[in-house]
Amino acid sequence: MPIVAIGQASMTFSGQNVGANNYQRVKKGAFISILLSGGLSILLATIILTFSHAFMRIFIKMKILFI
Repeated sequence: MPIVAIGQASMTFSGQNVGANNYQRVKKGAFISILLSGGLSILLATIILTFSHAFMRIFIKMKILFI
């Protein structure tokens, strides 16, 4: 959800700056929003993958069979 909010904010930001013929600011804003979205995606993926075992234990009951 935070990535969607970044996209919506950058769309509004870009639209206002295109209307003002300030294309340099649009390029800078797009670059920053791409970096922010990418960094946030990597951070969230790292957290989820690191703790996925703990998250999945909520939904899966593991039975250990001793042979």
